[in-house]
Amino acid sequence: MNNPYLVDMLETARTFPGQVRASFGDLTELQLNWRPGPETWSIGLGLEHIIHSDQLYMPQLISLRVGNHRGNFWTKARLMSGFFERKLLKITDPGTPTKSKAPGMFLPTLSEVEPDILDRFANHSRSLLETITSLDHLNHDEVYLHSPVSKLVTLRLSVVTQLFVNHTQRHINQAKTLLEHPGFPAAVSA
Repeated sequence: MNNPYLVDMLETARTFPGQVRASFGDLTELQLNWRPGPETWSIGLGLEHIIHSDQLYMPQLISLRVGNHRGNFWTKARLMSGFFERKLLKITDPGTPTKSKAPGMFLPTLSEVEPDILDRFANHSRSLLETITSLDHLNHDEVYLHSPVSKLVTLRLSVVTQLFVNHTQRHINQAKTLLEHPGFPAAVSA
């Protein structure tokens, strides 16, 4: 690999569909959509949020893949990139115990999900990994993208990749805690 950091990143990311299937594969639609309160996402909404958030970066990733990524003034100026990178990596770190509020454009677009969310998550994960892998010919520390929230926030491709991995693991971990919630609905036996 031209970007050695990708070896560990991709190895970790390849485990996500299996983690999700092992943890949530036997859940009913009711269980996937159960929320302990109005401010907490269900397991399904957490997975939907991951898909939706990652998809907001896809236009830039695809433009890199096809070779027509131009960036903007801010991705070329790279003002405060390090500050934003450190802040976002800290917020998305799977070990950070505090929750953070996602910007509006990253919120799930649905109020409930269909049972196919596990398949959609697995397909999304594979597609994202293929896209990132197809960009290995680029130096990920020299390519800058802008955040979908603001074009002022610029991030190295290596950091965006780390954010994908951190963010996904963080939400998988959060979803697993819902399984232990005292109000989580029991499986209905046939």
